[in-house]
Amino acid sequence: MEKIDSSVPSEWDEIERGIKAEGFIASACDLLRPAMIASLGGWYEPARRLNRLAMKQYMSATRLLAGRKIGDPLARGIQLFPRCLSAYQSTLILVERGAGQDALLHVRTIYETTFWIGFLVKYPQKAETHLRRRADNSRRQRFRAVLEAGPNVDDEVREAALAGMRNVGPKPKDGRDIEMAQIARLGDCTLEYLHYLDLSDTAAHASLASIFSHLSRDDHGAYNGHQYGPNIEAAGKAIKLGSHAMFSALSHFQRLTRIPIDEAENLAINDMFNSLDTTSN
Repeated sequence: MEKIDSSVPSEWDEIERGIKAEGFIASACDLLRPAMIASLGGWYEPARRLNRLAMKQYMSATRLLAGRKIGDPLARGIQLFPRCLSAYQSTLILVERGAGQDALLHVRTIYETTFWIGFLVKYPQKAETHLRRRADNSRRQRFRAVLEAGPNVDDEVREAALAGMRNVGPKPKDGRDIEMAQIARLGDCTLEYLHYLDLSDTAAHASLASIFSHLSRDDHGAYNGHQYGPNIEAAGKAIKLGSHAMFSALSHFQRLTRIPIDEAENLAINDMFNSLDTTSN
């Protein structure tokens, strides 16, 4: 297992044994945290500040929920934003433990949710219609899978699926799900969509690219085994793309709620990020 750098704790053998036995949930991974944060080239502290700023903005927005119906586009956007917050916080937690490749899964979630928030900003009723349509189509798909499972499903589960199918109703003629590319375009997230596509291939799906991302390489770039230790390269990519995605989400969220942001803190965080190496790992 490749060591991070000369600052790696003396307990490296314990870390290696722990990861081999339990992977990234090993208690020994707690010892990785200082070295992993140091390996991020200064990105960790502004990321923490960005998370606090986004949390502050969300907590201020929750007061707007009072008296609004659940399907109100503004309420829907506020309900969506915690997905971005949770995914960003999960990214940072995983990066701390060296699970960089897995952190990229959560970065993809931030981008996807941002597309919907941007869509709600520009076309609130249209976006809400498509959110409901997607939910209904997902339910139909689940119920249909139960009904097609044959004798593998007991009668009670089958009856529940039939009742659910009756409740959701037949799929309307214009009931196709909107494509993610169109959601991103309508939400002014064209650049973000390019990152989303990359993460879909390299992190989210069981693709060849995602398989190779879990293999270690020698100094010449040749694959030489399974990477069971910290993925430093993916951790750097995750915190950089994750912060880019979170800034985009926060910008769209502010436009949606129209609640003034702490400009001094926002500019300070931007300045911190801009002073760092933004080269994607």
